[in-house]
Amino acid sequence: FGVALNADRALPLVTLDAGVIASGRVEDTSGNRIDGVDLDFINSFSGTKQFTPHDNSDQNGDYAVTVRAGTYDVTFDPPDGSGLAPRRLEGIVLASDHSLPDVVHPPGFAVSGRVTDSASSPIAGVDLDFIDRATGLEIYTPHDDTDLAGAYSVTVPAGTGLVEAEEARHASERVAV
Repeated sequence: FGVALNADRALPLVTLDAGVIASGRVEDTSGNRIDGVDLDFINSFSGTKQFTPHDNSDQNGDYAVTVRAGTYDVTFDPPDGSGLAPRRLEGIVLASDHSLPDVVHPPGFAVSGRVTDSASSPIAGVDLDFIDRATGLEIYTPHDDTDLAGAYSVTVPAGTGLVEAEEARHASERVAV
């Protein structure tokens, strides 16, 4: 809640909802536990991200995050430069404290580039989707929108086969990789 602080002030009563604890472990394909994986809990129905302070895995790859009861898509983003692909678990129902399955991060490959218009001007805000050619499903790639210079950089697992670029004012494009 927002409060203007320009003098001494008593704040209103703050009531916190009861929470449930989602816990688990993150590791790579060799079984090495991963420190610093950032977890986010997004309501599966509304798309609203739950506020979750202290939501990173510890040096043992373990995490315990308190959220409101609900159904979530849980994202697991390894630290930048780790060479590991991000993961997402969808439709996780949390009605009470729950231990999630171990999440294994496969090796990832850096994919970067620029998106421009026909006049070679950069296009900001282009949404890039990476599609697994074998399944036709979208691969979870956080931070996959172009910046002001039209640049992007993501990490994807092996097997990604198509890239789709979409922006409201320009024609969409699909590129095989």
